[in-house]
Formats: sequence, C-alpha cells, structure tokens
Amino acid sequence: MPPDTRIIRKPRGYELADLNDQEAEPLSSAPVEYKRHPVYSRTEWLYETGTLILSAGLLAGIICIFIKMKDKPLSNWTASITLTATISTLTTFCSAALMHSVSQFIGQLKWIHFKNGSHKLSHFEVFDEASRGPWGSILLLTGVKWNLATVGAVVTICRLSFAPLAQQVIEVKLQNVPTNDSSVTYNYSHTFQRPMVGTITTMVERTVPQDPEIQAAILQGLYGINSFAQFECPSVCQWPTPYISLGFKTSCQNVTQTTLQTQTCNGTSPKICNMTTPGSVGLVTRHMDTSWGTTYAMNFAVYRATADHNYQQTLINVTECALGLTAFQFGDARANGSTGFSFGKITEIDLVAENQNQNQSPWDLGGGAEIPFQIQYTNASTTADGIAIPAFTIGWAEVIALANFLTSDIVVSEFITGDPPEHVNRGLAPFIGGDVNVTERFERMATAMTDRVRNGPNAQLAHGQRIDSVQFVRIKWVYLIGPVAIELVAIAFAVLTMFRSRESRGVPLWKTSALAVLACQHDREADLIRSTIRDIKEMDEVAENSKARLQ
Repeated sequence: MPPDTRIIRKPRGYELADLNDQEAEPLSSAPVEYKRHPVYSRTEWLYETGTLILSAGLLAGIICIFIKMKDKPLSNWTASITLTATISTLTTFCSAALMHSVSQFIGQLKWIHFKNGSHKLSHFEVFDEASRGPWGSILLLTGVKWNLATVGAVVTICRLSFAPLAQQVIEVKLQNVPTNDSSVTYNYSHTFQRPMVGTITTMVERTVPQDPEIQAAILQGLYGINSFAQFECPSVCQWPTPYISLGFKTSCQNVTQTTLQTQTCNGTSPKICNMTTPGSVGLVTRHMDTSWGTTYAMNFAVYRATADHNYQQTLINVTECALGLTAFQFGDARANGSTGFSFGKITEIDLVAENQNQNQSPWDLGGGAEIPFQIQYTNASTTADGIAIPAFTIGWAEVIALANFLTSDIVVSEFITGDPPEHVNRGLAPFIGGDVNVTERFERMATAMTDRVRNGPNAQLAHGQRIDSVQFVRIKWVYLIGPVAIELVAIAFAVLTMFRSRESRGVPLWKTSALAVLACQHDREADLIRSTIRDIKEMDEVAENSKARLQ
C-alpha cells in the first residue's frame, strides 16, 4: 500500500472505501436539484420571516409609544422601567431581530453569487464575514462587485445607527404648567367700609374714628416708601383672570400762573400772601425780609419756591392735585414665591365717564335705617370695552375720616427757610423738598391707598394658578426617518432574496450553515464547488447523530 494511502474505518470493524479511490471517482457536472420544503418550514424562511416580523412589530410598538407620549408629561409614563430605558431595550431587540434575518439573507446570497459565475474563493469568506457584522459588510462593499447582497451590507452598517436615532426621537423638556390652586390668592374689594361698634344713627364729623392704615398708606406714598404686597403664592403663580377693585386716583397739574394771579399780600412785616388755586384750594405764604420766607406750603396744592439772600421767594411753582374714587381692573398678575408680585396690566375704569350719558354723578348717598352712611355706586353695567362694572360702596365714615386727615395739620403744612418764627407747622413739609416729582408722589399715594382698600376689611380673594415646572415629552419625528428607512429596506431586501432563492432549485437553501460548507468539495480543475447533499434537513439530522474530532 502506498505510503500516502489512508484507511478510514468505522467502529465495529466496518471498512470505508479508500479515500484515493473516492477522489478518483469522476465528478459529475450534471445540473443538481436541491430539495425544498414549505416556506413555513424551519429549514426554509420560517425563522427569518418571524424575526423580520418581530423587528417590524417592535418598531411599530416604539412608534406607538412615541404617539402616546407626544406632548404629554413624563409622569404619564407609569411603567416600572423608565421611558428612555424602555425605548433603549425595544430598539436593541428590534435591531437584533433585524440583523438575524439580514445576516441569513446575506449568507444565502453567497450561494447565489457563486451559482451565477466563477468568483474568487476568497469571496466565500467575505460573504461569510458580511453576514456577521459591519466590518465584513465594509469588505463586501469594497471588495466584491455590487449585487443584491450589497443592500444587506448597507443595512448591516446602517443598523449601528438604529438605536441612537430611535432614542434621539425623545426629548424631555421642562414646561410651565398652570394648575388651579385655592391657596394662590391676592385681595380685591368692591367695598371700603370698616365695621362700626354698636348701632350708628348719627354721624358727627369730628367724632368719626380715624383709619390708621389709610393714613399710613398716604404717608408711605408721599414719602416714597415701598410697601410689601399682600398675596399668597407657594412657588411661581399667575392670575389669568382679571379682577376689578375699588380704588383711588390723583391728578396733578401746574397752576403756577393762574394761582399767582390771585395772590394778595398785606403791607406789613412779616408779609403774608394769600392765593387760591383754580380748584379753590387756599395757600398762604409768609416772608420776613433778610430773616425767613416760606419755601413750601401744602394744602393738597403744593407751593414750592427758592429763597434768595433776602429770603425773597423766587422760582415759584404751584402744583394742584385732586384725589378721587375710581376703579381698576387688575390683570396678568404674577408672583414668584414670597416676592416679586406685580400686575402685568392695570386698566382704570372711569366711572364718571360711564355716567356722562345720564348727566349725573355716579355716586349716590345711600343708606337709611338698614345700611346707614354709605356712598354707593349702583350702576352695575358693562363698558364699551366689555368690562363688567360691579356695584361699589364706600362708607361715609371712611370719607369723613379721610377728609379730616387730609385737612389736618399733618398734611396742611408749611416750611420756612431761614430763622423762622415759633409755632410753624412743618407737618409733611420735608417730603416735598428738592427736586421731588410731586405728580409721581401723589400717584404713589393713590396706589398705596388703593392697596389699602384691596386688602381692607371687605377684601375678597382673587384665586389664581400655581405654575409647576413639569417634564414634557417632545417627539422629534425627523430622527425616526432613519430607523423606518432601515426597516423598510430590510423588508424589501428580504422579499427580493426569498424570491431569488425560490425561483430555481439549482441554488441550495443553505444560508449561513457551516455544515453545508463542510459537506462541499472544491474542484480546482473545473472551478466548481460540489456537494452530494441535496436536502439541508437531512444534513441536519445526520449532523445531529454524528460525532467528529479535529485531527
């Protein structure tokens, strides 16, 4: 027996034919037909079809989640796994299922590639690598002439972006969400009337009890002292509904020329001058040559002057101001915690203008035995701008108390520059010195008085909304184009590959099977790959019942 001759023996003494004899047998070049099974068989496309459907179903599920959570609070996602983790898990399974089917289709196209013509045997390994991952797919794209398997290689490479793109679709952003909250309040009032002790049947002006809070509001405004707003807000709040409240307004104008024309002075020393504003407000100034002179006088009209070296009044300015009742519509109120309360829009409702057609005062002296000593605005109506005006009431005692204070020595005051005589009533004189803007100070006074009315004994609660920062889900659909395109191309690739494989039985349905490769022989002289296996199912059964060891 020649030295290179090997004898292969089976167990139990059975002897196989000599390998040299086997190789010497002529290899047939006749066309070979391979046995096929129903398409739902596991040896056909059952698993690949199933994983492709699974992949499409998972992608559809991901899209359904996107639709469900679009523009919804993140808190709506109540699953035990977070939304991002769920999308990450689903995209991972979707990509894996997709790759299983694509890799099998690339493996099958390997046999079609060699069936259609003679190619380098190294292409066998390139196709095999391409069915395993992106690097082999790159080699297939660059080293093998483009064919249907090229589509599978592109899908395999693009699959790397599947999960990142799908996860990029979700964007979580903070958004302010208003929620009605009974604890979010500020005050408004249609009535300003303090409760009186006992039954009042008469009202004597000098016995009317004073209102220290309205007095404090007047002083705060005239001195430019800011007061703290009264409101309740646990975090960030808003009041989208406007509210109307009773209040005060002032109007000031320069009446210097008109007032000085009414000035009359005595001829004695000290010189005393009397003058009257257009609003019938009397002002008195005094002057003692080289000694002192009045530089400020207030009686709800403000007289200001600058004294020269002889204390003569120069640069005289007279500003007359009027105080009246009005109503305001407060809108777009906002607050930030315990600070920062403000109204975005304040609209004054001119009650007098609303009653011009009736040629009567909008205020009536109401009362009687049941509700004594009230001034009522009863013309509840709607303005031309659609603002509903409610009925307003202010107590007669409040009007008397306010008048008593504004005509008291605290307000009606005088400031003398130089060496003044005794018993000069300075009162509020210091507030108006220098270049203080009189109009602005009186407006601040009216605002402070309005706040007193809003927060007074008849206050009502204006309920607002708490603004919470809530995480909302935003869906950026443009990033979903990539995953959907990959899925659609993979489905088209699968359909074309299955059609190409079933149109002829001359191509085996071996896919990526390693057993099929072991059962093949390479005929170098004829440039053919030959196999005696016709049924992959039968080959699987043989492999299951056989053992082998590497020599």
